[in-house]
Amino acid sequence: MGEVLRLPSPPSALTLTLTCLLAAGALLIGVAVPLGPDPRLVLVLVLAILVVALALWLFGHGAPLLAILALVPLFPVTTIGPLTDALGGLGSALRAAFIVAMLLAMFLMFSGGLPRPHPRLRPIVGGLLVLAGLGAVLAAANASGSEGFPALLAQLTGQPLVFAGVLIFLSAYLRDEPRAREWILLAFSTAVVLEAGVVLIELSSGAAFDALRGFTRAQGTVGANFLSAFAMIGVFVGLAEQSRGRATEQRWLWAVGVITVLAGLGIIVGAVARGGVIGLLLGGVYLVFTDVRLRRRAPLIATAAVVVLAGSLLTPVGDLWTERLSSRSVEEFDRPATWISGVRIGTDNIFTGLGEEQIIEGIAGVREYRQTPLGDTYVLPHNSWVLVFAEGGIAALVVLVALTWLVWRAVRTRRQRSSEERYYVAGLIGITAIAVINNVFRHPELMIPTLMLVALIVHRPPRAVEIDSGAAIIALSRGPDGN
Repeated sequence: MGEVLRLPSPPSALTLTLTCLLAAGALLIGVAVPLGPDPRLVLVLVLAILVVALALWLFGHGAPLLAILALVPLFPVTTIGPLTDALGGLGSALRAAFIVAMLLAMFLMFSGGLPRPHPRLRPIVGGLLVLAGLGAVLAAANASGSEGFPALLAQLTGQPLVFAGVLIFLSAYLRDEPRAREWILLAFSTAVVLEAGVVLIELSSGAAFDALRGFTRAQGTVGANFLSAFAMIGVFVGLAEQSRGRATEQRWLWAVGVITVLAGLGIIVGAVARGGVIGLLLGGVYLVFTDVRLRRRAPLIATAAVVVLAGSLLTPVGDLWTERLSSRSVEEFDRPATWISGVRIGTDNIFTGLGEEQIIEGIAGVREYRQTPLGDTYVLPHNSWVLVFAEGGIAALVVLVALTWLVWRAVRTRRQRSSEERYYVAGLIGITAIAVINNVFRHPELMIPTLMLVALIVHRPPRAVEIDSGAAIIALSRGPDGN
């Protein structure tokens, strides 16, 4: 009985909506007054408040979760973009406050207490809770004074707790709401399309020029590398939507899928970051090798890809990538140097690692951390597991490796995967590959969509809507009627 979701009555939904409006208004005043009456900040926060309130009224218990999926990637946390000055560097803090507020709202909507996730997801939730507990110990060990402890605690303990909460409510929503899958996909697609709009504004206004590196690349709201990874997930989600729309004869979902694919590809082009391209290629290889129809068409698909890429060199797109790849700042691939540096830091601090600021100070001050056989490095390790080893020592590394294994064990299945499910797996393959060359685990705009993919795979759609995956890609050039 404890696992049954009780939907709120209309008065409860109205009360929660009004409470949300009052809390958001207080937050608006608390943020806007110290920063000054910046109209851009006020406009963004007011729109966010109205959207969340409307969603609560329309979607009830699922609205906070949908709001997280749609809005978290849009909080500006980069040093480039039209909203940076307005936020005064508070983008990350506001995003964290928003996520926590939405999780609390979802908790209040479950009158029977915290719901239990799908059995295959419970080990992942447990692993995240273990990592959160370990993070509290590491925060106490590595904090540089009383001021550094809250920041480390929020990062090392708060983020795993947030991810556990998101996964729990994703599972509950998919289990108890018949239309949950469509609404979750639509919410994520909203974020992808809106992010594409931000990229377009940056490119057209000149705000995308990176003065430090000397070339143009769109940062979006989260930075070029993470923006590209986010868009890669968006491409595979769009293909899954297009596939599901055809299978269930939901033309609107098919159309949303096509728009999402185009928006995701546009973001990857504008970000000119290699991670999203690598993830897209590896996920595509998985799709080709796991589907007979796609495998038969592999030469045709490869030829079309080459033609498109060659043709793009004659457009401004080609100029963007030529400028990026010929820049002196990217002539050497610096990732391996950061890996060696991170392993050395973790080895020297095997039990507790170092805090993020201490790692940066160590790299700057210790020659063996800075100088490696593969070049010099001045930045944090660009690898999710190596960074955790440097930050938390051997125990944190073991937990994260185990957590990675638990994720892939949860999505493994003996039954033949549906078309829709293959695209989610392709997205997971892509984001796992990107985690090798960038820190994914510390970024909610990437981890929340990743958890979304895991939950969608585990909560498999009915057999009635499963179709061959080859039809989805072929249908991109046809339409919902197949014409």
